[in-house]
Formats: sequence, C-alpha cells, structure tokens
Amino acid sequence: MNRVRLIGLGNEWTGDDAAGLMVAQALLPLKTENFDVLVLGVPDYQMFEGLGKDDQLIVVDACKGGGETGAIMKLTLDELSNQYPADLIRHGSSHGLGLQHWLTMAKTLDGISCELLIYGIEIGQLEMGATLSLEVEEAVLTLVAELEQRYVKAAETSHA
Repeated sequence: MNRVRLIGLGNEWTGDDAAGLMVAQALLPLKTENFDVLVLGVPDYQMFEGLGKDDQLIVVDACKGGGETGAIMKLTLDELSNQYPADLIRHGSSHGLGLQHWLTMAKTLDGISCELLIYGIEIGQLEMGATLSLEVEEAVLTLVAELEQRYVKAAETSHA
C-alpha cells in the first residue's frame, strides 16, 4: 500500500452526525505525504483524485444501523452493500446521494481500484444545534487513537 487517504463526512450542526468530521479534524494535524486527510461535509469526487490501485481510501461517517449509540463498525464496500438494503442507504443519508452510491459509481464508472474501507459510528441524536452525545464523543476518541496507531505511528516506525 502506498498512500492512505482518510475522509471525514458529516454535518457539524446536527449533533452526532458530526462524528466523521470530528475524526478527520483530529487527525488533520498528522497529515503527511503518505497519510492524507480531507474534512468534507458530503461525498464528492475529491475523495478519489490521484488514488492508485495500491492506495487505500478510508471513509469515516455517522451511521444509523440499529446498533448501540457509539458503536464503531468497520466495513468494506461489499459488506456495506450486502448488510444494508439499498433503500436504507439511498434514503438514509444526510448527504443527498448516499455514500454507497458515490463509492459504487467511482468503482464502476471511473474504474477506481484502490482499497476502500468504511468506518461508521452509530449515532443517537440528530437535533439541529446539538453537540455530540457522550457515547459518540467517546467513539470518536477511540477511533482517532486506533487510526493514528494503525496508519501514522506504524508508518513512522517502518521508516525509522
């Protein structure tokens, strides 16, 4: 694997939906040549620019899959497609066109061949103007530590 690009998605104004943004914002200062971080509100083609087949794209977003608030899910695109019905993904996104559709379009139409990994943080509340719930805030901190260890510190160790 050459490079890792981490994308944080969400809406900072609707409580737990900001989870993906919070993870990316926390990791932004650790950005390097081989660990790229983008903080996006909604999925778009910036996610895929310049990625090769040996690179990895990691997307972090809030999700509502029926689990406990703050639970962290780790899925590939195939697992996401198989685990959640198309109607839930199509209509269950606060981003307009759902994440699954963006990733599927990129793979199908544009031939994106990098490795795709999705982290979802199960949300509880989505009230306008609310802050993160305690459970989601703890999940954000846990995921930030895990991603930092896995991608940033591991890269530093291998280059030492």
